[in-house]
Amino acid sequence: MDEIWLTFPDPQLGKKRKRLTAPKFLNDYRMFLKNNGVIHLKTDNKVLYKYTLDTVQYNQLEIIRNTDDLYAESSDDPVLSIQTYYEKQFIEKGLSIHYISFRLPHDKNIEEVPGL
Repeated sequence: MDEIWLTFPDPQLGKKRKRLTAPKFLNDYRMFLKNNGVIHLKTDNKVLYKYTLDTVQYNQLEIIRNTDDLYAESSDDPVLSIQTYYEKQFIEKGLSIHYISFRLPHDKNIEEVPGL
């Protein structure tokens, strides 16, 4: 598998270990994602976005694209312009859509950010 898309997952605000971008899950994804495959996260939740960004930066993973407000920027990527039903609702409410994509190497064990 080349890519994994996590579109608007439950942010698990009280249970960060259950977040789909927690180190446990990222390490599991390496089992079926090709080496240096890409993880995409699209979310309206600032906490989940920031947690993921902190985890990626702490583990020195290669960030492909990162934005706090996906639709405030112009993009030539037709895939990123696809909006889910719920995403359209979030946008109509004035919420920003956060997006990050990064590479997941097989030879790196992903660790939790201390104190996060």
